[in-house]
Amino acid sequence: MTNIKFVNKIYRFREVKGKWVLLEMLIIKNMQSCIDACKECLQACEECFTLCLREADVKSRVNCIEMLRDCVDICELAIGYMSRGSKYAQDICNTCATICDACAKDCEMFQDAHCKKCAEICRRCADECRKMNMAMV
Repeated sequence: MTNIKFVNKIYRFREVKGKWVLLEMLIIKNMQSCIDACKECLQACEECFTLCLREADVKSRVNCIEMLRDCVDICELAIGYMSRGSKYAQDICNTCATICDACAKDCEMFQDAHCKKCAEICRRCADECRKMNMAMV
């Protein structure tokens, strides 16, 4: 990372794939990708939650169903914090990545197409949250 002072402002740059990128621009790009991933994850978890409730083995899915609700809630929270540029967005996104990984792990225990799809989307969301956090460091 390099800092350049210009007209009493300090601009922070980071090298990305051999090119220097204004850090704020990188954060905005990563934040929008993370918001989009959280929206997709929220929707996938809502759908999986509804479909899991209809499965014959619903009693064996209690932990997964609870995790899906947690994932929906944290994704919704992360979207709000990032959208308004909260100084706590990074902390929330770190928690979101942890919960999305846990949700994916629970979903992977079941063989249904909706659980597999949800697990994949949760993993992608967790990865986007980590990328966003790395951009803010």
